[in-house]
Amino acid sequence: MKRFFIISGSMVKEGRAKCLFQAFIFVALLSVMFLISPYSEMSSLAAQTTSTSTGTSNTSNLIQSSVVSGATKTSETAQTTQTGTSSYPEVTEQAKIAMAAADYLVTPGDIYSLSYMRLSQVETLRLIVEGDGTVNLGFFGRVSASGMTFREFKAFVEKKVEAGYPQSFPSLLILSTGSFNIRVQGQVQATSVVTAWGLTRLSEALNGILQPYSSVRDVRIISSNGKEASYDLFKAEREGDIREDPYIRPGDSIEVKSAGRVVRLEGEVRRPGTYELLENEGIKELISYYGDGLGVSAKADMVVLTRRATEERPESESIVFDVSSKELPSIKDGDSIRVASREEYLPVVYLEGAIIVEGSSASSGGGIKPYNIERVVLRKGQTIYQVMKPLEGKVYGTGDLAKSYIVRGQERISVDLEKLLHTYTVEEDVVLQANDRVVIPYGLNYAYVTGFVKKSATVEVTSESRLSGVLKELLIERSSLRGVVVRSADGKEASYDLFKAEREGDIREDPYIRPGDSIEVKSAGRVVRLEGEVRRPGTYELLENEGIKELISYYGDGLGVSAKADMVVLTRRATEERPESESIVFDVSSKELPSIKDGDSIRVASREEYLPVVYLEGAIVGDLLGISSKDLSVSQSNYAILRTPYRKGLTVFSLLRPLKDKILSSADMSNAFIIRKSEASPITINLEKLLYGNDLSGDCIIQAEDRIVIPFGSMYVFVTGEVTKSSWVGITGLTRLRDVVTPLLTRYSSIRDVKIKTTDGFEKSYDLFKADRYGDLSQDPFLRPGDEIRLSSLTNLATIQGEVKRPGTYQLLPGEGLKELVDLYADGFTEKANTSRLTLLHYLSDSSPVGEKLQFDYAKFPDIKLRLYDVVTVPSLQELLPVVWFEGAVGVSSTGSSPETSQRVAYNFVPGETVSQAALNNRKLFSAVSDLASGYIIHADGSTTAIDLAKFIYDYDLTNDLPLKANDTIIVPFRQFFVSVSGAVRYPGRYPYIPKRTWEYYIGLAGGFDTDKNSGQKITIYDVKSHKVAIANREIQPEDNIVAESNSFTYNMMKISSIISTILSLTVLIINVLRL
Repeated sequence: MKRFFIISGSMVKEGRAKCLFQAFIFVALLSVMFLISPYSEMSSLAAQTTSTSTGTSNTSNLIQSSVVSGATKTSETAQTTQTGTSSYPEVTEQAKIAMAAADYLVTPGDIYSLSYMRLSQVETLRLIVEGDGTVNLGFFGRVSASGMTFREFKAFVEKKVEAGYPQSFPSLLILSTGSFNIRVQGQVQATSVVTAWGLTRLSEALNGILQPYSSVRDVRIISSNGKEASYDLFKAEREGDIREDPYIRPGDSIEVKSAGRVVRLEGEVRRPGTYELLENEGIKELISYYGDGLGVSAKADMVVLTRRATEERPESESIVFDVSSKELPSIKDGDSIRVASREEYLPVVYLEGAIIVEGSSASSGGGIKPYNIERVVLRKGQTIYQVMKPLEGKVYGTGDLAKSYIVRGQERISVDLEKLLHTYTVEEDVVLQANDRVVIPYGLNYAYVTGFVKKSATVEVTSESRLSGVLKELLIERSSLRGVVVRSADGKEASYDLFKAEREGDIREDPYIRPGDSIEVKSAGRVVRLEGEVRRPGTYELLENEGIKELISYYGDGLGVSAKADMVVLTRRATEERPESESIVFDVSSKELPSIKDGDSIRVASREEYLPVVYLEGAIVGDLLGISSKDLSVSQSNYAILRTPYRKGLTVFSLLRPLKDKILSSADMSNAFIIRKSEASPITINLEKLLYGNDLSGDCIIQAEDRIVIPFGSMYVFVTGEVTKSSWVGITGLTRLRDVVTPLLTRYSSIRDVKIKTTDGFEKSYDLFKADRYGDLSQDPFLRPGDEIRLSSLTNLATIQGEVKRPGTYQLLPGEGLKELVDLYADGFTEKANTSRLTLLHYLSDSSPVGEKLQFDYAKFPDIKLRLYDVVTVPSLQELLPVVWFEGAVGVSSTGSSPETSQRVAYNFVPGETVSQAALNNRKLFSAVSDLASGYIIHADGSTTAIDLAKFIYDYDLTNDLPLKANDTIIVPFRQFFVSVSGAVRYPGRYPYIPKRTWEYYIGLAGGFDTDKNSGQKITIYDVKSHKVAIANREIQPEDNIVAESNSFTYNMMKISSIISTILSLTVLIINVLRL
């Protein structure tokens, strides 16, 4: 259908004018929108920057409050039309979970993002839930979210925004969830503080801190308002009752009690485990409810209750009962109940041979494979295929399945398991009977070793395996190497002599072993030991007709050069036939030689043994001296003797020259002498000149049995008794007793009765404690050469500690007790001593093997007798002083890793002490982050009082000073500095100051540069006095103002010039069209 319009000429002209006017208005509006819109926000930010730098309180407070406790507002021009995309705030994983959970409660510390449309712009508010549950919605007001779920709060906020701005499409999201600390105490590993969030359940809070005897049946939660509730976590886990596993809320504290009765249930029940029973629950409840009933094969009449030994009943107890009986035994803490299985009473069959059992390896590597046995339950009618098929993987790969067999009584039934398991036929299957033994032998790549060895075994062999290598790990002392029998798989047998193979290198006696060979090792016939002056001493196995001549000439390889052939000793061990041992001396060259029996020992003497000797004694390292150190300067503890063979014509120099390293450095070599039987007086000899001066004029020929004596030097004393080691110690003319004994004292050495015996026999006791304590040098005398010092063991050692003037460990004399320990040794109590609460610890007690501890009043019991190793502790009156607490920004540094972490420090005060005095005494606790001017006191009754600690410490203004009260808590808040970031950034505002950071860090906190407004990333920094400062290498200081410069007018015009030119072109085109 066509429509026709009749337009007059005047109407056309009027319409052209009207369209032209509308086009002009349209172009003007577009220009204004593109020119003014980018600068509207910049102008507001510039105003904000100016007010911040000049310190205007209203704007500064508004910005600060919006950052710290309220809502941070940002504006973003909706660019969906231009770019086709939109950005979303970053959301944490916990926040995603919280938004998906219908029961997530609004929690202090939550951070939300509220977005809505206003004047074609997207407005975003960042909201923080404060500690009291309130949320600052900016110009929408402050609202309370306590007790509301997030979904309820979301609906409430979005409705409120929608009411103020219709069609604004508000959206509330969770950016991050808040966290809080809860206290867990009671029967846990340690009283601790656990961090939780809004969806943390009770079981999660206790995870990892419960002990074996922590009760989960009565866990108490005390909320911040004092309400208390009990929960059963076992029901929550077993029945899925989440009411028994509630969410933890801020201010909650958890108390875990000790479990009452903990019982272990095992065996044939559906849910074995360890359970905590309630008060009236017994065996029926344990099995039916906790164990979820008996298993299908449970033997209900064979239930065993095992009761642990206790102090009341030292012997353990075991009770067997029937679950269906009317009277069941009671259950006590620690009991263990086991329900037997009928499977345990079924008959078994045995799998033997090449079977892998627990603890053995399934690999077929080298070494010995043991003969293993595995027991398998047999069910009526089962065949060998049904038993072996599930256990196929437990057979060694080297097992010879084809040669398997069943041992049934005296009968042996061959079974080809290789064929049966892989190509099953019913005809070849065998029905097993109880106690059948299914034997799977090893394959033919093994040799079988039996006889006189450690254990009969199969040994894997290769083409390179010789007889000696196969037997190496299996031989024992009495195994014979002279007649080892090897039987091949085809029945051939040969005997080999491994001794000949080793001695003569005859490899024919050490053949290669083939798979399937059987090796039998016999017991050695005659094993004889040959020692002394022969070329090859050792233990040998002799053949049947061999005797002493063969033993020495062949086995021993002949006599040595200094052998004394006429002095060979045969020692025969005692036997049942001849109880007494026998020793026979004979000459090897004689015609008749004694016969050799098993176990005989033959020793060929050396002519060296019959030479006369010369004795070297005194200050030497001799055979009788037990010195393990190679340092010959160690202290001498014994008079040593060294024997050396005498040879005709031997001189002192030729004898001692090789032995001079055995002479101690403390020896007096100048005064050595020789004692000779034929001489009435000693022969003096100067070994110093002889050995080191090479003056041979003093050398002399030694005679047999001469005794060369090298005395000790005269500047030594001998220390013995209760010392680390009896020693000769070098001294000088000014060496005192204490200098000598100190390095040699043990923890048991007594210094109260040190005896010194002089060379002339005079003996006297000294007390080194008196010398140390009172400076009595008569008790620490100078020592003289030759003195003998003897220390005895201490008998009465006691320790005193705490509030005494001289705490320490002291050795008491006989008859001395507690009074002397306090007054004489510890020099009395200090002024702070609390003498009414002394503690005495007896490590050695008659009544208790682990000692005992007593507490008493010294005024009433000053004469208590002390025992060895007693410890007396004197407490301080300071422990009874009342206490106050400094809490908050104390004990931390402004540059520490966590300056915001609150600390709590105890302070004992004297009654009458004031807050100012306590603050001055603890001024080291405060730092740059401590807001001393805003402190306050929380009294024990809950009331608070504001205090200005800064006036007390720095101004000495005590106007509002207060006396301290017991259990007061002095709160010192944290002082926080800020840095302002404004201009062309995404989130301008004030941010917490962190030391040693540059401007890039704070620009990053503000979301980075707004590239549409600041393309060159140009900034200007103003200090706290609004002075412009240099940017390069400068660390940002507190209250600095970082301004991100905006692009110039020319830059913005260039960005929109193409748009304006397009609009103008369209306008001209429209005008031209209208003129037509």
